[in-house]
Amino acid sequence: MKNHLKGLISAVLDIKELINRFCGKAKPLKSFSNKSKTFLTANDMLQINSSVKSSVKNINKLAKSIIKQYINNPDELLKFIESKNTLVIRARHAEKLLALVGETSGFITPLNGVKALYILIGINLLSKTKMKLAFSTPAMFILNEKPVNIYHIAHQFHHWLAFKKNMPGYDEETMNNFKNIWTQKLSCNNFDKLSVQEILALKDAVARDIEAIKFVKELTKEYITSKTSVDKLKNGESQRI
Repeated sequence: MKNHLKGLISAVLDIKELINRFCGKAKPLKSFSNKSKTFLTANDMLQINSSVKSSVKNINKLAKSIIKQYINNPDELLKFIESKNTLVIRARHAEKLLALVGETSGFITPLNGVKALYILIGINLLSKTKMKLAFSTPAMFILNEKPVNIYHIAHQFHHWLAFKKNMPGYDEETMNNFKNIWTQKLSCNNFDKLSVQEILALKDAVARDIEAIKFVKELTKEYITSKTSVDKLKNGESQRI
């Protein structure tokens, strides 16, 4: 995994060669999203729309306020997600179903084609939820029937919020490229086959996942520290202020 991440970083940083190959120097390039516009100048400087950074802060703040309400009751968090018109599917053997199409349990962005049809057939067979067969699926959560791990769902919840806020990096092609990095379907040698726009979009997807991971780390640190302090108070131990 580390080698693939290094390959991704190298591909993004070595973008000058790709510019010369596909576009020539000093041409402005846009990522897939209309919210994040990245321009490459003659000096190879990347300028990212400040609204994206502002949105990240707002998403972190909103996600934390919501997660804290349900941190001891993840099932209620799932009900909250459903109240916002996003399906939450609980299915037997969900991981096996999703693994066959390169997905993992949690938040699933909209899918199209045979992959979508396969997911819908699996849902109808393995869960109580029944869906009309089609070649497209809406954004939804697919989880197994085991108790929910709050930290896993917090990571996925952050992605869901970012998607709902139209953050860049969640279009289907970019998500496929992103997931292929970790399944070794997209080797480092194949990065040069991606267009500049695809690499920039992939960079957005990486950024979204890093943001979600950082959010969970902050949440974990804050929650564990708070819980430890409460436990110490209950046991009559002194606390530093």
